[in-house]
Amino acid sequence: MADTKKQSLDNALKQIEKEYGQGTIMKLGTKDIVEVGLFQLVLLV
Repeated sequence: MADTKKQSLDNALKQIEKEYGQGTIMKLGTKDIVEVGLFQLVLLV
């Protein structure tokens, strides 16, 4: 059953990426975090 759910999710993601482009949906924990200093920007406002 878990394999069926994973396959369904993969198919849905492929369809979305085909229609809207790659990178439209990102899975959490798959990319490195890049600190951009937004906290400092908030303090300036």
